[in-house]
Amino acid sequence: MRMDLETADHISSVGTFLLTVLLIGLTVWPILRPPETVPTKTPPNSEREPVGKTGTPGQQKPFSELAVPSLLAAAILISAALHVAASRSKTSARSDGGKRTALPDLLYPHEPAVLIPNHRTSPAHSDYYVAAFASGQEVLFVSVISQHSVKNMQPLLERAARTSTKVRVLTWDPEIPRDRVEAFRSHIHENDDKPDRTYLQIQDAAAAWRTYMSRFEGVLDLEVHTYQSSPVFQGVLVSNRWACIELVPYWTHTDDRPALLLTPQANPSTFGLMWAAT
Repeated sequence: MRMDLETADHISSVGTFLLTVLLIGLTVWPILRPPETVPTKTPPNSEREPVGKTGTPGQQKPFSELAVPSLLAAAILISAALHVAASRSKTSARSDGGKRTALPDLLYPHEPAVLIPNHRTSPAHSDYYVAAFASGQEVLFVSVISQHSVKNMQPLLERAARTSTKVRVLTWDPEIPRDRVEAFRSHIHENDDKPDRTYLQIQDAAAAWRTYMSRFEGVLDLEVHTYQSSPVFQGVLVSNRWACIELVPYWTHTDDRPALLLTPQANPSTFGLMWAAT
């Protein structure tokens, strides 16, 4: 099992500290330990040697014997302190403003988004998708192959008209090249038995939106625009309120697709990016 770098660094710091303590103990203990005195017999009629001369019990050690181990101990302490400081600096970095922040903060801004699994069959579908058309705000509805969504759009547009909600629609251009449609159809794994059906659904959806434009003229502020680029998501974005972004994973059934819930308060950068991109 591989060990992550942060755990390894902590273990290394603790191990180095313990080793430092051991070395200091082995170095200092002989100095601090009381000297052993061995009783000796003084020969008769001999002169006593003056105190302080080498070999006499209880004498003080020369300065050099104390200075070298002490300097070694001090060097080890300084080395340990530098190692601890270096290990702490590995997990932090300085931002442009000079404020010390954790390294993950620089790589991943704190804008957590809510992921809603199977959002089309969850309560969130009503809370954020349906409610968008009664928000009284500007709503952007981004769709890809929107034949199924268009069939259920009548009551939502009526609600938008009653609440003075402006609706902008982005749908796939009916003149889009067939090979681009086929590439997306293969990605979502639909109509494998009848590939041309996907292209016809785009044509039918465009016709349905033209019908709605005529039906709600003068009643609802409705705009329908088309695009030909490869779609990366679909969903609804409510100006200054929320965005429910449906992700389109590979070979995932429509009802099993997840969605990201973004708000300008919790996700100002991401929400602004998605709104500006559309």
